[in-house]
Amino acid sequence: MLYSQTSQYAIRALIRLYRDMVEKGVRSVSIAEISEEEGIPRAYLARIFHMLARAKILTSQKGLGGGFKFRIPPEQITLWDIVKVFDNVDVYDECVIGWEKCSDEKPCPLHEKFKPLREGLKDFLMKTTLTQVVEVAISKERNRK
Repeated sequence: MLYSQTSQYAIRALIRLYRDMVEKGVRSVSIAEISEEEGIPRAYLARIFHMLARAKILTSQKGLGGGFKFRIPPEQITLWDIVKVFDNVDVYDECVIGWEKCSDEKPCPLHEKFKPLREGLKDFLMKTTLTQVVEVAISKERNRK
């Protein structure tokens, strides 16, 4: 697992929210709908969405026709933006075996092997947008038919 279950749920839920906007033409979606469709416990998803709203990724509207929607365009939201709301992203810069003073100048025994992996993963998360993930999912579904 690259990141926490909470981050996984958040990514899945945001993919569902975006797909509902694109495929169904809705402007906002309720937590109940996403919870049911994605198999994420409703109370847990509510906490996740409220944290995403505090992080200014989502916005919510109460009342009839209310729900959650994106505050910023999904093509501007990276996986990094999502993961850093829930996880300690400092681990992507830390020594793989926990040395306090691990660097290019003073490397741990695994530094040369792990550094490109760590940097590659961080780069992937920082450059991959929610829109790109949804486009890949839709493309794969079309190819299966």
